[in-house]
Amino acid sequence: MPTWRGNTYRFTVTAANATAGATYTNNTQTFTVTDTIVGGTALYCFGTGAPTATGTLTLATGTGDATITFSANTAPNTNWGTPSNWLENAIPTTTTTAVFDAQSRDCTVNASNRACSDFTTTNYTNTITFTFDVEVNGTTTLGAGMLFAGTGFINIRFTANSQTRTLDVATGLTVPRLAYGSAVAYTGATISLTRSTTVTNLTNNNSTSSVFTITGAFTLTLSGGTLTHTSTGRTILGSTTIFEFSGTCTLTGGNLSAGTVKTSSSANLTISSNWTYANSGTIDFSLGTVSFGTIRFQQNAALTLNFPSSVGSFYNYGGSPSALTLQSDVVVNNDYIIDGAIASHAINGAFKFIIQRNASINAGATISGTATMSFEGTANNGAIVITTAGTVTLSIAAINIQKSTAQFTLNNTASLVISSANYTLTSGTIVH
Repeated sequence: MPTWRGNTYRFTVTAANATAGATYTNNTQTFTVTDTIVGGTALYCFGTGAPTATGTLTLATGTGDATITFSANTAPNTNWGTPSNWLENAIPTTTTTAVFDAQSRDCTVNASNRACSDFTTTNYTNTITFTFDVEVNGTTTLGAGMLFAGTGFINIRFTANSQTRTLDVATGLTVPRLAYGSAVAYTGATISLTRSTTVTNLTNNNSTSSVFTITGAFTLTLSGGTLTHTSTGRTILGSTTIFEFSGTCTLTGGNLSAGTVKTSSSANLTISSNWTYANSGTIDFSLGTVSFGTIRFQQNAALTLNFPSSVGSFYNYGGSPSALTLQSDVVVNNDYIIDGAIASHAINGAFKFIIQRNASINAGATISGTATMSFEGTANNGAIVITTAGTVTLSIAAINIQKSTAQFTLNNTASLVISSANYTLTSGTIVH
């Protein structure tokens, strides 16, 4: 279990005895012992200045040998990759724990491929500069007093099926950069939260089709940064887990679903690429502001949705065989799309699903549910476009067309059956 002692003086001694906290003098400088040694060969000390190259340490306060002769010393440096900077004179590996404790000083992750089993910073109050990532192959435990610098990530890695990695971040600590992933496609990869946790930037850097589940009855908050997904990475939230966007944030799309995804009142969220929602859950975008730009949101599982127009709107919305349950009116600025092999979509709730341009629907599809499908937009022409030969059935509770001076077209190259209980033309011109 290598314990960080970099940025201290390491004296090479013979069968020496000294107690942690004792002070010794040499070359008019004072050196404070970090760790008790009994018959030891290496003595680590904080120093007020440089010692002689060889010589004698003389006890000033505390307990230990009255004098300790040293044959060499190593000047302080902060490099993670220097073996003598670790109490055990060994760099952590994927099978050993990296420990930063109350006696640990500043550290620099000075090269790539730095790795450990568990990563622990309990009681640590100095700075780790992440010039590169640290790959953690076990539990990550971060103390409230640690400080971060650099642009590297704490990178949670998976190396086999059915592994759980515990993430234990002290209350009040914000982790600037956290990543997770694997180089091989594994099943059952789980990150377990021990309490509500705040990160600034979170990256699913997976290079395979692995699915990662984040569990725990807590809130994982992205505060003022970016949630990045590779095109293959998939993240699922546990049923009691909340993912909250706070401050000015970006979601780079990918595959994030289940649990509850929500915005805080301070959120200014931009979704910058296509987002696939693959597992049942809730999106609560009832606070802050949310922009979908010109990307597609694809609903592939049952979804409960609260996303009023005062917060934002979708651009393109892809429907699903699973139900959409509305908890507010929802606006789709461009197209509502039923494509691929999808044959039906139920939209439920006493609210409007508002489409401002087109409904582009596979032949054979049925749109049903208790909601109102409303084609609106005073300046945008719209249409129901049946994309393949066959019949589309609209049996949703109500259909409303409210296009003001714009034109609405019912596709006339295929069959459209409207069996809704209410079919209302409020304004606009219908062409078919």
